[in-house]
Amino acid sequence: MMPQSPQQPSATSSPSGLDVREATLTEADAAAAASATGLQVHEMKLSSSGVSPMTTIAYPGQLTFHGGAQLVSTVQHAIYLNCPDGSCWGGAQAPTQFLNNFANSTMIHQVDEYIGVATNARYPVGATVAVGETLFENVLHMNDMLRYIHVTAVFLATNNLCSPCTGYGHEYHVFLPQGIDVCNDFGGCYSPDHVSTFSFCAEHGSIDFPDIGHVIFSVEPYQAVQLCQLNGTTPNGTLIDSTSTALSHEIFESITDPDPQKVPAWYNPNTGDEVADECRPFLVVVHLGAQDYEIQQEYSNNYKACLSP
Repeated sequence: MMPQSPQQPSATSSPSGLDVREATLTEADAAAAASATGLQVHEMKLSSSGVSPMTTIAYPGQLTFHGGAQLVSTVQHAIYLNCPDGSCWGGAQAPTQFLNNFANSTMIHQVDEYIGVATNARYPVGATVAVGETLFENVLHMNDMLRYIHVTAVFLATNNLCSPCTGYGHEYHVFLPQGIDVCNDFGGCYSPDHVSTFSFCAEHGSIDFPDIGHVIFSVEPYQAVQLCQLNGTTPNGTLIDSTSTALSHEIFESITDPDPQKVPAWYNPNTGDEVADECRPFLVVVHLGAQDYEIQQEYSNNYKACLSP
């Protein structure tokens, strides 16, 4: 493997007041992605009729614990592809702002019954990183997601922005701009422009890199498309709230089941659903930080229902 060149941190300011660091892809990132092993992915499936607002509690089925790892305290990092200020997802750094509001809300404590702890500030937001790349087609693959994740983790460690920057203490969320498809090696695609292969809206999982080890991640393609977006009027508009509900979905599932295939943690063995899958159609407006969002509820084993704060 070629050595990774140290990168000096730079920052792009935004109206949100949050900083974005910029990282540059190298051949080392491609080599690490190509030799990574142990890929595990759980997809957020399409809604057959779109997502409609619902607030009635439901009892879709209990989750059971299968012995896998859980994220008890994890720093969240956003990775913006080809959009340095994050404005491609509804506003300057809207996803990072949501991560910050979500991490400091009461809603995040809905995972407490599964994790077994109730302390505050367990899922803080770390450095946000922008990655730029000239794309010659609009279809990316999981190997590309791994390159973006690898360059970000190495960049943060090289510049002393976290240590260690991998393992269960960090999660990386890759945001793809409008018009970019992504396909997994085993066949599933986010491809709203090719309906025949379109099978998921977002996903989370884990991977083992040969040099930096185990990494937890999620992938959020552009959510303002049919079969992924929220319907109707939402507090922040379709794009921001559709992105936010997908992001909250993947965070809850990453926390309760970060390694979904190899050694799963919490899921419904009768359906294969994870904690957020069970309540995806049940939407509610919640106040997170200083902002209202329309996002999905989450399943509670204790109450046998989809709940929100």
